[in-house]
Amino acid sequence: MTPLIEKLGHLLASELNLEKSVRKDVATLERELKVMYVKLREVSEVRPDRIDEGTKLWAADVRELSYDMADAIDVWGRLAPPTPGSVGSSTERLGCSPRASSCTKSPTPLEMPRIAPRS
Repeated sequence: MTPLIEKLGHLLASELNLEKSVRKDVATLERELKVMYVKLREVSEVRPDRIDEGTKLWAADVRELSYDMADAIDVWGRLAPPTPGSVGSSTERLGCSPRASSCTKSPTPLEMPRIAPRS
């Protein structure tokens, strides 16, 4: 969860030209993730046999959500066009390393699998 919160903070700091509404949404999401992180830490301090099933399911869902979000941020970072003041070159955004002999383009949002809601 901490790496995800750090990614969102970095996204806010590095993408200076994000629309105001997007910046606000990212900041709100970052705040909500911090609350979830605190709650997950509280749950982790309780003996496993004392945690109710609903809380266990919630914790597992939050964990999976954080992985999905981190992946989405990584893909967005590679697909987003570079903006003045942003970190990374266009080749880095396409998933190329400076030493790579070839460059492979990341999937477009239409090519990415949708994240299905959990039932």
